[in-house]
Amino acid sequence: MMETTKIVFTKTLNKSEWPNTEIAIGDLKEVTKLKRKEGGGDIIVYEGLHLILP
Repeated sequence: MMETTKIVFTKTLNKSEWPNTEIAIGDLKEVTKLKRKEGGGDIIVYEGLHLILP
């Protein structure tokens, strides 16, 4: 799993210290759409309930 690219949605971090990890700021739907257009395979969301509920 360490070689898998990860996207962290956060309001408190400005950069990631973890390998293969990028910080996302913005709307989950919009970022997901952009990532799908880039290709690269499946998208898996862990602990996503607080991301999708108001």
